[in-house]
Amino acid sequence: MEKAHIIDALGESGLLLPTLLNAALAANDRAKYHFSLLQMAQSRAQHPDAPASDLRVERQAAGIADEACDGIVAASSRGEGDLYRIPQVQAVCTALYQDLQRMLEPIQAARSPEWGGFAARLKLLAARPWCKTDDLISGEQIAAMTSGDRKRADSLHLLVMDMHKVLNALQARVSTEVIDGAQTYDICGEDRSLIGAFMRGVEPVPAAEIRSSRPGHDGDALRRHPGAAERHRHHRCPCPRRVCRGPARPAHLH
Repeated sequence: MEKAHIIDALGESGLLLPTLLNAALAANDRAKYHFSLLQMAQSRAQHPDAPASDLRVERQAAGIADEACDGIVAASSRGEGDLYRIPQVQAVCTALYQDLQRMLEPIQAARSPEWGGFAARLKLLAARPWCKTDDLISGEQIAAMTSGDRKRADSLHLLVMDMHKVLNALQARVSTEVIDGAQTYDICGEDRSLIGAFMRGVEPVPAAEIRSSRPGHDGDALRRHPGAAERHRHHRCPCPRRVCRGPARPAHLH
């Protein structure tokens, strides 16, 4: 998040929100993958002789590079009582917590009225451990994370679904135009041809006009905040970069 905080400190809020939105939508994909992983691992443990997917395709689609995740389902087994032994379950829970926090950030940055309720729900859901030690997790804990039944207690899955709706609405509000596959934000007329050339790769675009993000960027572009003109005369239409994802372990996981 260091780059996003630097951008915010410079007063370039036009850059900050699209960057946070991109990171939040990517976090949504990862969270849904992890929900599926927990459910599939539980099913495999309950029915070890039944065929089960390793969710490799889903992992790749979610942008998760760790191939070790592909072996989690096959290695899952029953423990005593309502317990399941799922390899790396603590890491999965930590990743889920980080992704939900990431999804909250653009909602807070946009001052959406839903932010307070979402933050309160996450705090309440995080008050109880999501898993146990030694790769153990209970069926009750899995349900508390993955349930989509609104008639039951709140769950992480329901929270992710609700935040995703707000994120989609924010993206629709912020994104104003698609130029050759690039979602653009607050673009002026003279920038359109530059962005189009950059996306098509037909002609070189001077670095002073367009700055691309690192490999794997989503092809997003936006106009800098007017207040940044004096500080960055040489940049006219930079692409927002993805947010850095530093490791952190939530205190509530035991």
